[in-house]
Amino acid sequence: MIDSGNTLLILRKWADNSTSLLFRYESIEAACAIDGTISEDADSTWQVRSCRGDATFSFGLDGCVSEYVERRATSGETDMSNDIAEKGNLLIFFPPHFSSTGLPEKRGSLTVSELLSSELADNN
Repeated sequence: MIDSGNTLLILRKWADNSTSLLFRYESIEAACAIDGTISEDADSTWQVRSCRGDATFSFGLDGCVSEYVERRATSGETDMSNDIAEKGNLLIFFPPHFSSTGLPEKRGSLTVSELLSSELADNN
């Protein structure tokens, strides 16, 4: 696990470098995915720019659990090239919400993955 400061450092690095990213959000209520680049606005608000349209998400990292892993750690492939193997995945798990039964529900999660330009879908 990594702390919230390191989570923000990773996101800011990707924003500064205009890194191509894939965002996958999943919760008990919804799931979606969008690819694009990210930028930071005020108050932990992040803007995702995509050829499909822009999205904004805002979150505080209090209560969140984050993990950073390189593809080489998540893939069964041993012969992948370094430019692919070193690409990272940032996993953010949000605090569980409580249902009407008083029991905690499954945590929502956001996975942010670095992409190579060859991995981007041609949406033109």
